[in-house]
Amino acid sequence: GGFGESLYQVFRANPERLLSEIDYPAVPNETAIPFVERIVTEPFECEGVAFRKGDRIRIMLQSFLYTGDAADRVRIFGAGIHTCLGRQLSLEFWSVFTRRLSQITARVEILDYALRDEDYVFTYPSKLLIALKP
Repeated sequence: GGFGESLYQVFRANPERLLSEIDYPAVPNETAIPFVERIVTEPFECEGVAFRKGDRIRIMLQSFLYTGDAADRVRIFGAGIHTCLGRQLSLEFWSVFTRRLSQITARVEILDYALRDEDYVFTYPSKLLIALKP
């Protein structure tokens, strides 16, 4: 999902550093699913905006990555009964993967990168080609 985009962002921000010198975030810094949509079932008002039954609401999960509070970053996986079922597995995979990267004494050169352009819902690379350099 968002791991490819997260790694691309980390590598791009650290072009000359060894992989072992990079401070990897505890939570991926991108999400493959930047928003979810819900349908209003009961009318309500939020901060002066009225929502009617049947209205479609788009919840921008990606915005949790820009709050400045690291604890909010995990909300890219949703919250409450709408929490992503793969959240724990994703966070564990990210932790193991970045821990392994932090043991490699090589630099990354990004050779090719492209985001998927087939749809607007999922945002992750269709291609991330790298080379390891001493």
